[in-house]
Amino acid sequence: MNSFLITLIVFLCCTCGILLGTYIRVQLPAHHLSEESKDIVKLSTGLIATLTALILGLLVASANDTFQSFNDGLDKIGADLLIMDRSLAFYGPEAKLTRDALRKLTVVVLMNNWPDDQDQTETHLTHEELAGLPNYSQTKQFVHGGASEALRGADALSNIQNMLLRLEPKDNAQRWRQARALEVSGSLAEKRWLMVEQSQNNLPTPFLVVLVIWLVILFVTFSVFAPRNKTVRTVLFLCALSVSGSVFLILELNKPTSGLLKISSAPLMKALDLIGK
Repeated sequence: MNSFLITLIVFLCCTCGILLGTYIRVQLPAHHLSEESKDIVKLSTGLIATLTALILGLLVASANDTFQSFNDGLDKIGADLLIMDRSLAFYGPEAKLTRDALRKLTVVVLMNNWPDDQDQTETHLTHEELAGLPNYSQTKQFVHGGASEALRGADALSNIQNMLLRLEPKDNAQRWRQARALEVSGSLAEKRWLMVEQSQNNLPTPFLVVLVIWLVILFVTFSVFAPRNKTVRTVLFLCALSVSGSVFLILELNKPTSGLLKISSAPLMKALDLIGK
């Protein structure tokens, strides 16, 4: 589900909690709003508030770690692509087809995971590559996406490794270049699978439902015992907006290649600019 829609639902639930609390306050007998009652309610809601704050803090920290790990992994993938390409360049003209396959794989990665950057990607391609470029919506994803896309990405890397194995080195230098390219390709495949796993780190729906229930309980309670004036109501609505924003932040950080907080494709753009040159 879209992050904006989920955030809006959370905000509306919190707002309904505020309005429900206001209605309950009007209906309650006066002795239900005594100081003794307030003390008990404060202790009870304090526990829920502590749990909610703890969970939100942990979720934000976890989502940020995922985002940063994905970003670091992308930098390393860009470096591995360049190292493999340089090894093949020094190997000799026999490796040209493998370098072309590596360049095409990089294009597919960019087109699938950063479709909004398609125009920027195309500026790095030659006229021949642009003419033979498939529709990015029909290509298969390399890092982000479901299991079937991940397996197809693995097949693409396996094909490149098979091309490396079919090379016939003529001297020790070429044998070293071939071994180095195979080593880096294995490292590249490992990093890719790690990033695939990280990209599936979504917020479970039951967890989100429980979190929203806790928030509604808190806002109902706050509103029941809050003075009936505009300042208090405004502050409560701002608090509802803030906690909804934290949920939005968590959801966005868990989608590293899309949304408002997506990771830059610059490392792969740089690799594309140099691969095959």
